[in-house]
Amino acid sequence: KIMKARYQNGLVRMLDLLDAQTQLDQARFGRIEALKEVYEAYAELLFASGLIKEEL
Repeated sequence: KIMKARYQNGLVRMLDLLDAQTQLDQARFGRIEALKEVYEAYAELLFASGLIKEEL
């Protein structure tokens, strides 16, 4: 939001805005990937402890 406002006010270039958006997208993807790994590890723990019977 901040970079978009700065761009709209002529304070940054389009390239800077796109770079900021790319960094935000990469951070969001990294968060999703980390959550996926947490849930996979949790499922493996449940399976190993016998709390679930079917392997993923």
